[in-house]
Amino acid sequence: PPMNLYQSNWAIRTYEPQFPPARTVSSATGNEGIFINSIIATGVINSGGSVQHSIISSNVRIQDSATVVDSIIFDDVEVGEGSQLVNCIVDKHVR
Repeated sequence: PPMNLYQSNWAIRTYEPQFPPARTVSSATGNEGIFINSIIATGVINSGGSVQHSIISSNVRIQDSATVVDSIIFDDVEVGEGSQLVNCIVDKHVR
């Protein structure tokens, strides 16, 4: 059967460092950061990039005009300005 992450009788136990909530901000060029059908962890800042159908872990930075589609991004990653990530798995601490 499919896995349901929201099933209350099957808890997922993990340690997660404390970061502020995820947020989107306008870039210097005026682009708005957007998330579409994605799971976003705490500490993520999207500064004018686009994230679609992806899982973004803690403390990730997404820069202006970057696109992340159908991807998994682990902790402490910086997705640089203009980057295009499609069908990617990016390990932690990548710049």
